[in-house]
Amino acid sequence: MKKQKDPVPWTQLLKRTKGEIVAFLRALPPTQHDLNSIVVDMGIQTENMIYFSVNGKFKEVGRMCEVRVCTFTRTFVLTAGRNSSIRILNDQLTVTDVSHKETQSAFSPGPSFGPAPSQEQQ
Repeated sequence: MKKQKDPVPWTQLLKRTKGEIVAFLRALPPTQHDLNSIVVDMGIQTENMIYFSVNGKFKEVGRMCEVRVCTFTRTFVLTAGRNSSIRILNDQLTVTDVSHKETQSAFSPGPSFGPAPSQEQQ
């Protein structure tokens, strides 16, 4: 996690091209998401724009040290593009550590809202 106070380096952290975005995503550590914790909240929908957020919990996998569970909120603002495409105007990711109590309840069997995802889907 990088915390920047000076706004000038922020622009250097932005990924603008497809190649830069894919390289950044590949550099992230592998994670496992708690599928029972995922919630999608549709904030605003108009004819030309959609605003929604996805919330949930995840943990890094393959680490030798103590498992660290985090919550995430990822917020999107989408608009209609050319030829029925969708353009992402804004994408913001916020990650926070969870309390010890929340860590214990994460990744436990919970209510099912349909067939269980296959191993490949997980």
